[in-house]
Amino acid sequence: MSKLILLLTIFPFLLKAQSNKRVSKKPLLIQSITSDTVKGKYRKVVFSYDQRNRVIGITYKIGNFSAESIQEKQTFEYQDTATLPFVRKDLVYIQSKKTNQWTLRSYWENYYLMENGHRIGDSVLVVFNEKNEQKWDWRKEKFDTRIGKFHQTNKKVYHENDFSPPYSAPNVYREQLNLEDQLNINYEAKEHRYGNRGRDGAYYTFSTYDSKINPLNQLNIAQLLSNEKITFHTNEEGTDIMSFYFVNQNNVLNYIITFDEQSSDRDTTVRLKYTYNQYKLPVYIKVQINNGTEVNKRFTLKYL
Repeated sequence: MSKLILLLTIFPFLLKAQSNKRVSKKPLLIQSITSDTVKGKYRKVVFSYDQRNRVIGITYKIGNFSAESIQEKQTFEYQDTATLPFVRKDLVYIQSKKTNQWTLRSYWENYYLMENGHRIGDSVLVVFNEKNEQKWDWRKEKFDTRIGKFHQTNKKVYHENDFSPPYSAPNVYREQLNLEDQLNINYEAKEHRYGNRGRDGAYYTFSTYDSKINPLNQLNIAQLLSNEKITFHTNEEGTDIMSFYFVNQNNVLNYIITFDEQSSDRDTTVRLKYTYNQYKLPVYIKVQINNGTEVNKRFTLKYL
Protein backbone atom coordinates (compact mmCIF):
# COMPACT_ATOMS: atom_id res chain seq x y z
CA MET A 1 0.00 0.00 0.00
CA SER A 2 2.86 2.41 0.84
CA LYS A 3 4.35 1.86 -2.65
CA LEU A 4 1.01 2.72 -4.24
CA ILE A 5 0.74 5.91 -2.18
CA LEU A 6 4.30 6.86 -3.15
CA LEU A 7 3.55 6.29 -6.85
CA LEU A 8 0.40 8.38 -6.70
CA THR A 9 2.36 11.12 -4.96
CA ILE A 10 5.11 11.40 -7.54
CA PHE A 11 2.95 10.70 -10.64
CA PRO A 12 1.80 14.34 -11.11
CA PHE A 13 5.43 15.49 -10.97
CA LEU A 14 6.38 12.92 -13.63
CA LEU A 15 3.61 14.21 -15.88
CA LYS A 16 4.77 17.79 -15.37
CA ALA A 17 8.36 16.82 -16.17
CA GLN A 18 7.26 15.09 -19.36
CA SER A 19 5.15 18.11 -20.32
CA ASN A 20 8.04 20.51 -19.73
CA LYS A 21 10.31 18.25 -21.75
CA ARG A 22 7.97 18.47 -24.74
CA VAL A 23 7.81 22.26 -24.72
CA SER A 24 10.27 23.57 -27.28
CA LYS A 25 12.47 26.54 -26.42
CA LYS A 26 12.38 27.61 -30.07
CA PRO A 27 9.27 28.03 -32.24
CA LEU A 28 8.43 25.03 -34.38
CA LEU A 29 9.22 25.13 -38.09
CA ILE A 30 6.22 25.51 -40.33
CA GLN A 31 5.57 22.47 -42.52
CA SER A 32 2.60 23.51 -44.65
CA ILE A 33 -0.26 25.95 -45.18
CA THR A 34 -3.41 24.51 -46.77
CA SER A 35 -6.56 26.27 -47.90
CA ASP A 36 -10.03 24.81 -47.56
CA THR A 37 -11.47 22.85 -50.47
CA VAL A 38 -13.53 24.86 -52.96
CA LYS A 39 -15.16 23.21 -55.98
CA GLY A 40 -13.19 20.05 -55.22
CA LYS A 41 -9.78 21.78 -55.14
CA TYR A 42 -7.49 23.09 -52.44
CA ARG A 43 -4.17 24.93 -52.48
CA LYS A 44 -1.15 24.02 -50.38
CA VAL A 45 2.30 25.45 -49.72
CA VAL A 46 4.93 23.01 -48.38
CA PHE A 47 8.26 23.96 -46.76
CA SER A 48 11.34 21.72 -46.65
CA TYR A 49 14.54 22.07 -44.60
CA ASP A 50 18.06 20.73 -44.35
CA GLN A 51 19.71 19.37 -41.19
CA ARG A 52 20.62 22.90 -40.12
CA ASN A 53 16.94 23.93 -40.23
CA ARG A 54 17.60 26.14 -43.25
CA VAL A 55 14.80 26.43 -45.79
CA ILE A 56 15.79 24.55 -48.95
CA GLY A 57 12.42 24.43 -50.70
CA ILE A 58 8.99 26.04 -50.95
CA THR A 59 6.52 24.17 -53.15
CA TYR A 60 3.10 25.46 -54.24
CA LYS A 61 0.54 22.74 -55.00
CA ILE A 62 -3.04 22.42 -56.20
CA GLY A 63 -4.83 19.27 -55.11
CA ASN A 64 -8.13 17.44 -55.02
CA PHE A 65 -9.33 14.30 -53.30
CA SER A 66 -7.21 12.01 -55.51
CA ALA A 67 -4.00 13.86 -56.48
CA GLU A 68 -1.80 16.93 -56.14
CA SER A 69 -0.05 18.91 -58.90
CA ILE A 70 2.94 21.23 -58.49
CA GLN A 71 2.20 24.82 -59.51
CA GLU A 72 5.55 26.31 -58.50
CA LYS A 73 8.73 24.91 -57.00
CA GLN A 74 11.38 27.10 -55.36
CA THR A 75 14.74 25.76 -54.18
CA PHE A 76 17.32 27.65 -52.10
CA GLU A 77 21.07 26.95 -52.24
CA TYR A 78 23.71 27.81 -49.65
CA GLN A 79 27.47 28.12 -49.50
CA ASP A 80 28.86 25.82 -46.79
CA THR A 81 27.38 26.76 -43.40
CA ALA A 82 26.01 30.18 -44.41
CA THR A 83 22.65 30.98 -42.84
CA LEU A 84 21.40 32.89 -45.89
CA PRO A 85 21.03 31.40 -49.40
CA PHE A 86 22.96 32.90 -52.29
CA VAL A 87 20.49 31.81 -54.98
CA ARG A 88 16.86 30.77 -55.39
CA LYS A 89 15.82 28.70 -58.40
CA ASP A 90 12.18 28.78 -59.37
CA LEU A 91 10.14 26.56 -61.71
CA VAL A 92 6.66 27.92 -62.55
CA TYR A 93 3.99 25.74 -64.17
CA ILE A 94 0.72 26.60 -65.92
CA GLN A 95 -2.33 24.40 -66.44
CA SER A 96 -4.05 24.22 -69.82
CA LYS A 97 -7.80 24.83 -69.61
CA LYS A 98 -8.33 22.58 -72.62
CA THR A 99 -6.21 19.55 -71.68
CA ASN A 100 -5.75 20.11 -67.90
CA GLN A 101 -2.06 19.30 -68.41
CA TRP A 102 0.59 21.19 -66.48
CA THR A 103 3.34 22.80 -68.58
CA LEU A 104 6.57 24.43 -67.41
CA ARG A 105 5.96 28.13 -68.08
CA SER A 106 9.19 29.74 -66.89
CA TYR A 107 12.47 29.17 -65.09
CA TRP A 108 14.07 31.77 -62.81
CA GLU A 109 17.40 32.08 -61.02
CA ASN A 110 17.52 34.83 -58.42
CA TYR A 111 21.03 35.64 -57.12
CA TYR A 112 21.05 37.85 -54.03
CA LEU A 113 23.50 40.76 -54.02
CA MET A 114 24.87 41.31 -50.53
CA GLU A 115 26.98 43.98 -48.85
CA ASN A 116 28.10 43.77 -45.19
CA GLY A 117 25.57 41.01 -44.60
CA HIS A 118 22.64 43.00 -45.99
CA ARG A 119 20.80 42.58 -49.27
CA ILE A 120 21.26 45.49 -51.66
CA GLY A 121 19.72 43.99 -54.81
CA ASP A 122 19.39 40.88 -56.91
CA SER A 123 20.46 39.55 -60.28
CA VAL A 124 17.62 37.74 -62.05
CA LEU A 125 18.09 35.23 -64.85
CA VAL A 126 14.81 34.24 -66.45
CA VAL A 127 13.56 32.37 -69.50
CA PHE A 128 9.96 31.85 -70.67
CA ASN A 129 8.27 29.05 -72.57
CA GLU A 130 6.85 31.43 -75.16
CA LYS A 131 5.21 28.73 -77.32
CA ASN A 132 3.83 26.73 -74.37
CA GLU A 133 5.66 23.61 -75.56
CA GLN A 134 4.80 20.54 -73.52
CA LYS A 135 8.37 19.19 -73.65
CA TRP A 136 10.12 22.55 -73.33
CA ASP A 137 13.73 22.40 -72.07
CA TRP A 138 14.75 25.67 -70.43
CA ARG A 139 18.43 24.63 -70.51
CA LYS A 140 18.52 25.20 -74.27
CA GLU A 141 17.14 28.73 -74.08
CA LYS A 142 18.96 32.06 -73.78
CA PHE A 143 18.44 33.74 -70.42
CA ASP A 144 17.13 37.25 -70.02
CA THR A 145 19.12 39.05 -67.32
CA ARG A 146 17.87 41.85 -65.09
CA ILE A 147 19.27 43.57 -62.01
CA GLY A 148 16.66 44.18 -59.34
CA LYS A 149 16.75 47.21 -57.03
CA PHE A 150 16.32 46.59 -53.32
CA HIS A 151 16.40 49.00 -50.41
CA GLN A 152 15.40 48.47 -46.79
CA THR A 153 15.30 50.69 -43.71
CA ASN A 154 13.56 50.40 -40.35
CA LYS A 155 10.51 52.03 -41.90
CA LYS A 156 10.41 50.85 -45.51
CA VAL A 157 11.19 47.96 -47.87
CA TYR A 158 11.37 48.71 -51.59
CA HIS A 159 11.96 46.32 -54.51
CA GLU A 160 11.86 46.89 -58.25
CA ASN A 161 12.41 44.67 -61.29
CA ASP A 162 12.72 46.35 -64.68
CA PHE A 163 11.94 44.00 -67.58
CA SER A 164 11.72 46.76 -70.19
CA PRO A 165 13.27 45.75 -73.56
CA PRO A 166 15.99 48.10 -74.87
CA TYR A 167 14.58 51.23 -76.53
CA SER A 168 11.01 50.05 -75.82
CA ALA A 169 8.11 51.02 -73.58
CA PRO A 170 8.54 50.31 -69.84
CA ASN A 171 7.68 47.00 -68.23
CA VAL A 172 8.42 47.51 -64.54
CA TYR A 173 7.27 45.66 -61.42
CA ARG A 174 7.62 47.48 -58.11
CA GLU A 175 6.55 46.85 -54.54
CA GLN A 176 6.90 48.98 -51.42
CA LEU A 177 6.14 48.02 -47.83
CA ASN A 178 5.86 50.62 -45.06
CA LEU A 179 6.63 49.32 -41.57
CA GLU A 180 5.32 50.52 -38.24
CA ASP A 181 7.72 50.42 -35.26
CA GLN A 182 10.01 48.08 -37.25
CA LEU A 183 7.55 45.26 -36.56
CA ASN A 184 4.63 44.98 -38.95
CA ILE A 185 3.49 46.31 -42.31
CA ASN A 186 0.93 49.12 -42.25
CA TYR A 187 0.85 49.76 -46.01
CA GLU A 188 1.84 47.95 -49.21
CA ALA A 189 1.86 49.21 -52.80
CA LYS A 190 2.20 46.63 -55.57
CA GLU A 191 2.34 47.96 -59.13
CA HIS A 192 3.05 46.84 -62.69
CA ARG A 193 3.80 49.68 -65.10
CA TYR A 194 3.74 48.77 -68.78
CA GLY A 195 3.56 50.57 -72.11
CA ASN A 196 3.46 54.34 -72.19
CA ARG A 197 0.41 54.77 -70.00
CA GLY A 198 -0.62 51.37 -68.64
CA ARG A 199 -0.58 50.56 -64.94
CA ASP A 200 -2.05 47.88 -62.71
CA GLY A 201 -1.88 48.52 -59.00
CA ALA A 202 -3.11 47.00 -55.75
CA TYR A 203 -2.74 48.81 -52.42
CA TYR A 204 -3.07 47.20 -48.99
CA THR A 205 -3.74 49.09 -45.76
CA PHE A 206 -3.24 47.03 -42.58
CA SER A 207 -4.97 48.23 -39.43
CA THR A 208 -4.49 45.72 -36.57
CA TYR A 209 -2.35 42.72 -35.63
CA ASP A 210 -2.42 40.13 -32.88
CA SER A 211 0.43 39.72 -30.36
CA LYS A 212 1.32 36.15 -31.39
CA ILE A 213 4.18 34.75 -33.50
CA ASN A 214 4.20 34.94 -37.28
CA PRO A 215 5.70 31.54 -38.26
CA LEU A 216 7.30 32.85 -41.48
CA ASN A 217 9.25 35.48 -39.57
CA GLN A 218 11.03 32.69 -37.64
CA LEU A 219 12.58 31.20 -40.78
CA ASN A 220 16.22 31.79 -41.73
CA ILE A 221 15.19 33.29 -45.08
CA ALA A 222 12.87 35.92 -43.56
CA GLN A 223 15.59 38.59 -43.45
CA LEU A 224 16.41 38.03 -47.12
CA LEU A 225 12.80 37.89 -48.34
CA SER A 226 11.49 40.85 -46.37
CA ASN A 227 9.68 42.18 -49.46
CA GLU A 228 8.02 38.83 -50.21
CA LYS A 229 5.04 36.80 -49.05
CA ILE A 230 3.33 33.44 -49.43
CA THR A 231 0.15 34.18 -51.36
CA PHE A 232 -3.13 32.40 -52.01
CA HIS A 233 -5.29 33.69 -54.87
CA THR A 234 -9.05 33.44 -54.54
CA ASN A 235 -10.16 34.63 -57.94
CA GLU A 236 -9.33 34.18 -61.62
CA GLU A 237 -7.57 37.54 -61.80
CA GLY A 238 -4.98 36.33 -59.31
CA THR A 239 -5.56 39.10 -56.77
CA ASP A 240 -3.52 38.56 -53.59
CA ILE A 241 -6.37 38.08 -51.13
CA MET A 242 -4.66 35.99 -48.45
CA SER A 243 -0.94 36.54 -47.93
CA PHE A 244 1.57 35.48 -45.29
CA TYR A 245 4.43 38.00 -45.09
CA PHE A 246 7.98 37.16 -44.02
CA VAL A 247 8.73 40.58 -42.51
CA ASN A 248 5.78 40.77 -40.08
CA GLN A 249 6.51 39.93 -36.45
CA ASN A 250 2.83 39.20 -35.75
CA ASN A 251 -0.31 38.07 -37.58
CA VAL A 252 -2.62 40.58 -39.26
CA LEU A 253 -6.26 40.81 -38.15
CA ASN A 254 -7.74 43.39 -40.54
CA TYR A 255 -6.80 45.03 -43.82
CA ILE A 256 -8.31 46.77 -46.86
CA ILE A 257 -7.32 46.32 -50.51
CA THR A 258 -7.84 49.15 -52.99
CA PHE A 259 -7.02 49.25 -56.69
CA ASP A 260 -6.19 51.87 -59.27
CA GLU A 261 -8.89 52.71 -61.79
CA GLN A 262 -7.45 50.44 -64.48
CA SER A 263 -7.50 47.38 -62.20
CA SER A 264 -10.78 47.61 -60.31
CA ASP A 265 -13.12 50.17 -58.79
CA ARG A 266 -14.18 47.92 -55.93
CA ASP A 267 -12.44 47.87 -52.52
CA THR A 268 -11.99 44.65 -50.57
CA THR A 269 -12.12 44.28 -46.78
CA VAL A 270 -10.45 41.28 -45.14
CA ARG A 271 -10.92 40.14 -41.52
CA LEU A 272 -9.06 37.23 -39.93
CA LYS A 273 -9.55 35.12 -36.82
CA TYR A 274 -6.89 32.70 -35.54
CA THR A 275 -6.71 29.56 -33.43
CA TYR A 276 -3.28 29.08 -31.80
CA ASN A 277 -1.34 26.16 -30.36
CA GLN A 278 0.57 26.12 -27.06
CA TYR A 279 3.55 27.78 -28.74
CA LYS A 280 1.43 30.82 -29.70
CA LEU A 281 1.60 29.84 -33.36
CA PRO A 282 -1.50 29.96 -35.60
CA VAL A 283 -2.83 26.54 -36.59
CA TYR A 284 -6.22 27.50 -38.04
CA ILE A 285 -7.40 30.73 -39.69
CA LYS A 286 -10.87 31.91 -40.61
CA VAL A 287 -10.89 34.65 -43.25
CA GLN A 288 -13.86 36.84 -44.16
CA ILE A 289 -13.47 38.65 -47.51
CA ASN A 290 -15.97 41.30 -48.56
CA ASN A 291 -15.92 43.26 -51.83
CA GLY A 292 -19.66 43.61 -52.16
CA THR A 293 -20.08 39.86 -51.92
CA GLU A 294 -18.92 38.04 -48.79
CA VAL A 295 -16.57 35.07 -49.19
CA ASN A 296 -15.28 32.95 -46.31
CA LYS A 297 -11.98 31.08 -46.49
CA ARG A 298 -10.18 28.78 -44.06
CA PHE A 299 -6.53 27.80 -43.75
CA THR A 300 -4.76 25.10 -41.76
CA LEU A 301 -1.13 25.42 -40.70
CA LYS A 302 1.01 22.43 -39.69
CA TYR A 303 4.42 22.34 -38.03
CA LEU A 304 7.34 19.93 -37.82
